[in-house]
Amino acid sequence: LARLRVWNYNGSRAHTQRGARGAEIRLDDQLIFGGDLNRAVGGTIDDDLHATTILFSDNPQVLSKLQLRDEQERRLAEAQQEEVASELLDSINGSWRGEWQRPTTAEGDDLEATLNELPPPLSRRASKLPHKPLEGSVLKLTMLSTWGDRYYFGLAGLQVLDERETPHVIRADQLLARPSDVNELTGGQGDDPRTVDKLLDPENVTTDSGHMWLAPWEEGREQGHTLTITLPPASRVAALRVWNYNKSEEDAERGVRCMRVELDGLLISPPTGLVLRKAPGQALFDYSQTLALRPYNANADEEAPTSAEGEPSARALGLVPFPQDYFAPVLPSAQVWRLRLLSSWGDAHYIGMDALQLFGEDGASLIESVAGVHVVPAEVNLLPDGRPDPRTVEKLFLPHASAHSTERGV
Repeated sequence: LARLRVWNYNGSRAHTQRGARGAEIRLDDQLIFGGDLNRAVGGTIDDDLHATTILFSDNPQVLSKLQLRDEQERRLAEAQQEEVASELLDSINGSWRGEWQRPTTAEGDDLEATLNELPPPLSRRASKLPHKPLEGSVLKLTMLSTWGDRYYFGLAGLQVLDERETPHVIRADQLLARPSDVNELTGGQGDDPRTVDKLLDPENVTTDSGHMWLAPWEEGREQGHTLTITLPPASRVAALRVWNYNKSEEDAERGVRCMRVELDGLLISPPTGLVLRKAPGQALFDYSQTLALRPYNANADEEAPTSAEGEPSARALGLVPFPQDYFAPVLPSAQVWRLRLLSSWGDAHYIGMDALQLFGEDGASLIESVAGVHVVPAEVNLLPDGRPDPRTVEKLFLPHASAHSTERGV
C-alpha cells in the first residue's frame, strides 16, 4: 500500500457536517493512520485538493508513479469535460445557424392580453421614509467600525434625502471630514484622488476608486472618524442614501459597517450606529442603501421583540426550527441574499420560478419592493424575438400565488 486517499461526505455544503472527522485506519489489525480527515467543500471543483491523502512511502520512484497516475486521470477528466462542452457548443451554434431553434415557452397568442389581467406587483420604489422629516442644518456622521480593514475606511457615494427622496444639493465646501483623506498620511502633500468631494460626484455604482473617498482608520482615535455636512438652516432631512466603498471584493472590507448619525446634536440613530451593507465588489447593479432617519428612542430598544400578532418572537423565546432535511442556522441575519440557480428540472433552455417569499422573525415579509432585487439574466424579453413577455421578476412577488399560472412566474 503506497497511498490512501479519502474523500469525505459531500452531499452539499450543509451536509458536509455529516463527514467523518477523527478516524483510525488499520491494515490487518495494525494501526496505520490516526487523525482528522479533511472536511469536504460541498462541490466538485478542485475536490482532489480537499481530499485527505496519506502516503506510506517516501521512495522517489513510487511517488513519481503516483504523480503520473494522477496526471493521467486529470487528462482523462479534462477530455471528457471538453467533449461535453463541445457537444453543447455545437448544439448552441446549430440553433443560431437555423438548424434548430430555441423552443418557445408558450403559444404566445394571449401574452399581451395577460399584461392587463395580472394583479399589480410590488412597486419599484416603496418608500418607508417618515412623513414628518427632521429639520436641521448640521449633520454629523461618526464612523464606528469598518467591514474588517484595520487601516482604512471609505465610502463611494452619499446623498441626503428629504421626505420625497429628493437629494439635497451639496457642495464640496459643505463637507468636513476628520481625518480628511489618505493624503493626511503624507502631511497633506499627496496627490491621491480619493478625497471627500468624490462622495458628491455622480459615479456611485463603480469599482473605480478614483470616484470614492478613502481615509486612514485608527482604532481608538480620540477625535473619532467623522464626516460633517453643513446644510442650509432648517433643511428637511428624512434619510441618507449610501454607496459603500466598492473598489473590489477584497477592498470592500474598507467600507463603513456602523455609522452613528446626529442632526444639530440630536441623536437620530442607535448609539451603536446604523449598519451599512458591505459593497459587493462589482458594479453590475445599483447596490445603494437608503437609511431612514428619526429621533432615537432608548425605550424602544428595551422592549422585547414581538411577532406581527403581538406574541414574543422566536429569537426572544430562543426557539429553534423544526427538524428539516437540511441544516439551517437559527434566524440568520444578513443584508444581501443571493440565490444561485444551478440547474433546472431538465429543461436545457429556460429556468424560472413561480413565487419567492422571505419572512422575518415577526412573521412580516422582508420584501416590500423589488427596487433592491437584481436578476442576471433578467428575463426572456432579452431574447431577439421582439414580443413582450409578462414573465418578469416582479411576478415573483405577486401577493397571491397560483401554482398553475404561466404568466406569474419568471
